[in-house]
Parts: sequence; C-alpha cells; structure tokens
Amino acid sequence: MKRFFGALLATLVVAGAVLIPATPVMAEEDATVSIRLESALVSLALEPGELRSGEFKVTNSGSLPFDMTVSPEFFTPGAINGDRFTSEGRFTEIQRWIRLATTEFRQVMPGESVAVRYTIDVPVDAPGGAQYAGINVTVGGGDMDSDSMGVAVARQLQYRIYAEVGGETVDRGNVAAFDIPKWVRSGDLVTSLALRNEGNTHFTAANTLIARTVFGREVYRSDDGENSQFVFPETDSAVVELTMAQPRIGIYRVTQSTMITGRTIEHAGWVIVAPTWLMVIVIVGLIAALALLAIWIVRMVKMDRQKKEAASV
Repeated sequence: MKRFFGALLATLVVAGAVLIPATPVMAEEDATVSIRLESALVSLALEPGELRSGEFKVTNSGSLPFDMTVSPEFFTPGAINGDRFTSEGRFTEIQRWIRLATTEFRQVMPGESVAVRYTIDVPVDAPGGAQYAGINVTVGGGDMDSDSMGVAVARQLQYRIYAEVGGETVDRGNVAAFDIPKWVRSGDLVTSLALRNEGNTHFTAANTLIARTVFGREVYRSDDGENSQFVFPETDSAVVELTMAQPRIGIYRVTQSTMITGRTIEHAGWVIVAPTWLMVIVIVGLIAALALLAIWIVRMVKMDRQKKEAASV
C-alpha cells in the first residue's frame, strides 16, 4: 500500500511538472484570483516627434471576475541599479509621454483577455539615449476576496518599456573592479566583477569564466551567455558573480573575460584550491625542506672550508 501511494504521488508530481505551462509574468495570491501578462517587456527604437502606438494583453487566469486599472509609472530595474529610476529624471521622461486609451476595465471575467492600448508621443526636442517606464496593472474590487479586515486585496504587475530615442547616444561601459580569490578552501570557486555604464543607454555584458591548469590545459569555461548582465545607464557598480562549481584540488590560472560594447576586457589571476589541512601539510613540508636545504648548504660550506685548509697545509 505504501508503495502504491508513493508511486501515485511521484506520478502526480511528474504530471504536474509537465502539464503546468510556464507563463511570461504572473501575479497570484490564491487559487481564485490571478492575472497574467502576455508579455512583460517591450524594447522600442523611437525618434523625436514620433507618435508610437502599442498594446499588450492582460488575462484573468483565475476563477473570479475582477476590476482592473492601468497607469503609467516609474520603475526600478533592479537592486543593482538602486532607486534612480523611481522618480522623474533624464532617463524617465517617457513616463510623461505615455497616454492610455482606457485606464479602467470593469468585470474582467475568468479566462477573458483585455487589450491595454497606449501611445507614446515623443517630443521633437526629446534627448537622445535611453528612456524607461512602466505601465502598472492593478487588480482590485469586484468579486475579489477581502482580507480579515474586509479590505479588498490588490494584485499588481508592471509592463515595462525600454526605449532608445534617436539622436546623440553614448554606448560606453567598463569594468570598475575585478575580484579573483587567491585561495579556495572548499566548495565553489566564486569570482566577481563590477560593471560600470558610462553612457546614456543600456548594454548587455557577456561574461565568461575560464580556468586552466599550471600547464595551460583548459579545464573549465562557462557557457556563452550564462553570465550575461543587463546594465542600465549611470550604473556605477553592477556586480556579477562567475562560479566554477566544486573544482578539484590544484593550482589554476583563472581568467575573467567580459565583452562590453564590442570590446573584450580580461583579468587573470592564480588560484590555489586546497583544504586547510593540506595547505598546513604543504607549508610545514616547505619549511622542513628549506631547513634541510639550509643545513645542507652550511655543511657543504664547512666541508669546502676544511678542504681548503687541508690543501694549504
């Protein structure tokens, strides 16, 4: 009987993993209220004076109807970028250029999809470079559940807009710092580098970690694109970790390679991978070997002196 239930549970887990679809973006608090965006991000190339139209779909993937509002907002692209994009600035002016055809949607039924349509009216004097904004989708009211105080619970997702306005754009980045450990006692070999965006638009940095033996044989290379990092303008230190899992005991020449805006920047260093007890044995052995060498040298010098004295007599 236990075997039967164990087999049944394993079958259900596998079936669930296969049958549950991967959705682009979803906000879900319980089994009855759920919203899904068909797409969470759009990248646009705009020109000063242009009027651009767009839309995205929002689906009620739960089992209850709800009311929904949409609004242009600022957004935070990630922890490494701080909160510079959460208020108006040179890279968030586009938030004021967005106009929504409809801001309120009533009684969106389960399974129903609604189109959120927007236009972006780019000023003729818009500065060249990147612009970032979001359109918040907030669900609340209608037949949605309430919390213990009887207050309607709100669910929110954000549709993000990454735009680049034609004109004077500066696409320039650099590596602010490299960090390669000298000694790894156990576990993974973890290196890091800090990326800096010195331009006025975003870029993607492709980062690679390479490890070679003291004889130059390559034993590890991270997959292309595995450690890519999207870096926003005015980012001073976007830290990327590059990891070699569970390296064997040895001495390695480790190279960090980063491709930024068409150029490759590399940094290399020697890394010893060995547990503490082995390092203690090696150090004690080296000290003993140096002591024996010193004793041997003293003895040889003494013997040479004795030979010279005997020859002079």
